[in-house]
This record gives sequence, C-alpha cells and structure tokens, in this order.
Amino acid sequence: MATEKLVLKKIILNPESGSTTIFKDLLFLDDNSGEVLGKRRNIAESVRKDQAEKAAQVYGKYAAVVLKFWEVLAAADPEPANKVFQVTKYTKNGGILNFNGNGSLYVYADFSSGELSNGDSITISGCDEGSYNGTWRIDKTHSGYGRFAIPVKFLSNSANKGSFTIN
Repeated sequence: MATEKLVLKKIILNPESGSTTIFKDLLFLDDNSGEVLGKRRNIAESVRKDQAEKAAQVYGKYAAVVLKFWEVLAAADPEPANKVFQVTKYTKNGGILNFNGNGSLYVYADFSSGELSNGDSITISGCDEGSYNGTWRIDKTHSGYGRFAIPVKFLSNSANKGSFTIN
C-alpha cells in the first residue's frame, strides 16, 4: 500500500494579476517503510483574489500570507501621483545624442528601474540654470547609472539643481 504526501515547494505572488500560484511535489510513500516509491513534480495550482475561500484549502498554513498579499494589493498606493525627484547633478552627454548641434544634457537623480522610460515627459523646476527648467521628453534613460538625457545644451552643474516630476 502507498500513501500520498504533498510537499510545498514555493508560492508565487503576482501583483499584476492578483493571482497566486503554489508549486508542490506529490510523493508516493510505502506505508510500511516510508520509502519514496514515486514523485510527481511541480504540481501547480493557482488562486485568484475572488476565490479567497479556496485559499485555506489550497495553501493550508500559508493561507494567511496569501490573504495578506491580497490585502496589501487592495490598499491605496503609497506613492504620490506626482512624486518629486531631487536632481543630484547635471553633466554633458558626450554620447551619440546631438540635438540641432546643441548636444544634450544628463540629469542625475535617484529613481528606480522602470520609473522612467525613453519618451517619458518630465518637468524640471527650481534649477538655478534657467534653461534647464521646463518640460522635456526623455531621449535616453540609464537607470543603472541613475541618469537620463534630455535635449538641452549643457551649461553648468548649478548649485541649486532643482527637482523634476514625471508628467
């Protein structure tokens, strides 16, 4: 005779869809010796938020984690709609970008990968170098370096660098 035993491997929480997926292995054990007779690996079962009552059955002792995940997803987004990024430095872009012979400018700030993309519109304000203030289209992001290029000629790395918002 053999007994089935489920072994939890991992739970994947998907914030974009709100779904959760559990991956388990099913072991078939000899009733007398406890020896593993066979395995079914990576059995997946997914649960959506609208199936919350099913979570306890599928996730067992981990159901509380899944329910908390759904609670966090339902909470208000703590990021303000118009997040303000402080500019830390301006430098000349010595790369291939050249706008009407004026070159371009690198703007340095603390932003996460994915927060800015090529083509996004930003507005810089509060900079001592007045020509930097205004609304610009991002031509090239380098999130790994914390910088992006805009089509304005580099004049200086002013003392008061200002800030920007994403439009």
